[in-house]
Amino acid sequence: MAKPVEVDVPPAIVNLASGKRFAISGSTWIEVPNSITLENVDEYMVYKPRKASVLSGTRSWKVENNKGKVYTVKAKNGSWSCDCLGFTYRRKCRHVAVTKEENKAEMDAFGKDIAEP
Repeated sequence: MAKPVEVDVPPAIVNLASGKRFAISGSTWIEVPNSITLENVDEYMVYKPRKASVLSGTRSWKVENNKGKVYTVKAKNGSWSCDCLGFTYRRKCRHVAVTKEENKAEMDAFGKDIAEP
């Protein structure tokens, strides 16, 4: 028997109207015998969750716009935010984009990335 496929989404079992049975995880579908249940699906599919790749803690930066107004950009436990009106409405803004780009080397040096909001 082939080695089980490693997946990062918990698997499920699906029975089709055609009588075929599949173990599925995300976009991975593997046809399995009718005797396979969630208890023994690991013969075909092994769940290995992804490791979180976010920088823990809180960091903040002061960012000045082209008219001299200063905004606070924060990175907290993997989420970015800004106190500007644009971020409030759209959940993204130029201030966050600039701060992320300016600090990319620092984040890469630690092998981590702060996730999108």
